[in-house]
Amino acid sequence: MQRRPWMSTVPPDPRAWAALARRVAAALALAGLAHAPPAAAQETRAPEAQAPLIVGYTYLPPFMYRYADGARGGFAVELAEMLGAEIGVEVRYLETGSVRDAVAAQVSGDSHMIAGIARLAQLEGVNVFSAPVGAEPLRLIVRAGDEDAPASPDIAGRRIGVVPPAVGSDVLTLLSANVPVSHATSEAALMHLISGDLDAVLNTNPSAFELARRAGIDHRIAFVDPPVRTVVRVVALHESRADLLPAIDAAVGRLEEDGRLEALRRKHFIELPAPEPEVVTFGVAHLPPYMIVKPDGSFSGFAVEAMQDLAEIVGLKLELRETPRREWADGPTQEDFDLTVAPVTYKRRERMDFTAAIGRVPARLHVRAGADATEDGAADLAGLTVGVVRRSGAYPLVVGDDAKEGGAVVVAFETLPDLLTALTDGTIDAAASTEDSLMSAAEARGFADAIRPVGAPLGFIYRAPALRVGLGAVRERLNAVIPGYLISTRYEALQRKYFGVPAFWTAQRVYIAFGAGGVLFGGLLTYTLVQQQAARREEYRRQSEDLDREKAHSHQLGILVAELERSNRELDEFAYIASHDLKEPLRGIGINANFLMREDLPAKARERALRMGRLAGRMEQLISDLMFFSRLGRGGEAREAVRPDSVIEAIAAELSEWLDERRGEVVQVTVLPAFQAERTKLKTALQNLIVNSIKFNDSAIKRVEIGFVAEAEVNRRMFRNALFLRDNGIGIDDRHRDKVFRIFSRLNREGEYGEGTGSGLAFVRKIVEEHGGEIDFVSKRGTGTTFYLTLPLVDRLA
Repeated sequence: MQRRPWMSTVPPDPRAWAALARRVAAALALAGLAHAPPAAAQETRAPEAQAPLIVGYTYLPPFMYRYADGARGGFAVELAEMLGAEIGVEVRYLETGSVRDAVAAQVSGDSHMIAGIARLAQLEGVNVFSAPVGAEPLRLIVRAGDEDAPASPDIAGRRIGVVPPAVGSDVLTLLSANVPVSHATSEAALMHLISGDLDAVLNTNPSAFELARRAGIDHRIAFVDPPVRTVVRVVALHESRADLLPAIDAAVGRLEEDGRLEALRRKHFIELPAPEPEVVTFGVAHLPPYMIVKPDGSFSGFAVEAMQDLAEIVGLKLELRETPRREWADGPTQEDFDLTVAPVTYKRRERMDFTAAIGRVPARLHVRAGADATEDGAADLAGLTVGVVRRSGAYPLVVGDDAKEGGAVVVAFETLPDLLTALTDGTIDAAASTEDSLMSAAEARGFADAIRPVGAPLGFIYRAPALRVGLGAVRERLNAVIPGYLISTRYEALQRKYFGVPAFWTAQRVYIAFGAGGVLFGGLLTYTLVQQQAARREEYRRQSEDLDREKAHSHQLGILVAELERSNRELDEFAYIASHDLKEPLRGIGINANFLMREDLPAKARERALRMGRLAGRMEQLISDLMFFSRLGRGGEAREAVRPDSVIEAIAAELSEWLDERRGEVVQVTVLPAFQAERTKLKTALQNLIVNSIKFNDSAIKRVEIGFVAEAEVNRRMFRNALFLRDNGIGIDDRHRDKVFRIFSRLNREGEYGEGTGSGLAFVRKIVEEHGGEIDFVSKRGTGTTFYLTLPLVDRLA
């Protein structure tokens, strides 16, 4: 077999295997591939009364990670929180850079507990262990379609990816009959498996599955039976807190008995989800006009019929099942149903998989027909009460992370009928919902003329097929056909059927009009009524023609938008493939440069090899920056009320060590209002500005001041409601003003102020302009720089 430069193979010599065993005996702590004998009884010292439990934290999904809002999550984190609550002890976290560091902190006593870890040899002697909190089989991971390969004990001569230190001594027999290939990370091992460079990967199954799912490649891997062994998970307590072990064991027993521990294992897929069934169940809740459960138990609605169309196209056997509203809102699980159609939110993305969207609708404020509200809508609702359904797509549009003083009072309801009742009886002043959903509910109850929408949309709600985790292959089959379906005549007819404009002159209204005319005016006015009716018909005919033209234009626009979205997706795909293909030879150049550096080379040759490696790395970073820049402005997370001070605090925490090394400080000098923005992009913009202010700075104490100003004159332009960042750095010469915001533009000599691609300020300007704002700066060489940027302030609902 030809060996690739990045392969590291283990020779079959027993002495070499013994050396490998010693090197990799410290098996992945939270990955759970290690195995060790039971711990002996240890002498312990009593901890301080009620002292917090320090828990080591690192990024290792599904055991430890962060949610979209920045909060810690994962099986190990949430189990630690549960145990702390059960025994009445506060839990705090120690951030570590890797699994190896987390285990080292537990050995040294810098951390006191790791929940859900395999029992490791290096933890013995200074830790005690709880009763088991879970167990899962350790299976070899192969490419999807290779599941019928020989069972794990029988395979030989295969290339198996491992991540040292990730192999326990009990699997060395398997590796001795094969060719182990070392990788720095689990992600790298999985990518080489998918690309065909490996035949299998030996890694903890929950971590491998979660990494693949987050990368969107879970449909490309499979797990082979029989397992290599079973991984038993426990809680490790440092000896300094060993007196808590009886309380921990009792708490584990309670959590197991009442089902909370089992629910936590299912939530984080410590036990792998079930594979695709022969018949996929589709959960239907009564949510007209999207999902309708008829009195006879049959189903209809826009989402139901669209999903039936898609299932027919991809050959998916679908079984419709009525689902209570609360279960539907919680999303599909293998215990309830496999698939539904739901509004796409970040919280839902954390517990289910979404395909591409099949519909987008605006969410608006609705008021009673006689209410005193202008068409500005939200701008006139300060101090009033606004209702919204708690689990609806409109909920995150009106409930931000921060509440603005003087804004509306938001009241959450469990169902749409409850929201409608509260609006019509005056309990609330306005309701936030999609117009089609609220108006459908109003028409069903005879309230269609009692409410009306006001103002511009609060935002748009995207609806898409939502699948339970574990159905990655189904997700990809649907994604392959959805773009074509959205521009098909079947989809157009479905849109017209459920969202077309109804005729005003229904039969019932015509009968009422004629009856009233007969009672009021009698036979003498019949001719006049006929003439008036003819005029109305003619007017209605003209209005209908106008409406048909508008609908035709709207339909054409929809086709163009769908085509643009398809084109954008193809461009994204092309850009990804192109960037991947460009990066691959650069990585090869870098690797070969590193190999050359290990050789005994003359000084000049060594210098050239070093420069070649640096240039390859710089080119790879330039490609990544260009890809990121091209994607800005192409949509992202929902905009929300964001307070910059919380974002600045997070940035300062993440850069704390970097700031300490450079004697830098970030200071908030005024109160900062909330802005309507995408949190992640705002953080990217502020972080780039802060890093540049510290990086290009020769002062003894490098200071960045952040504040807000109602008005500021910036280069003869007036900036209103502007955020400013002022530093005491080297400043920017006015002759470079036109270059500052250009991508890949560096104003200083290479290496003078550290490495970089010169793209940071280009990112900032594009993010600000995408939010409808402006950015500019005031500076002189040697006296520091002040950047001013404007963003939309949060309206009074926030």
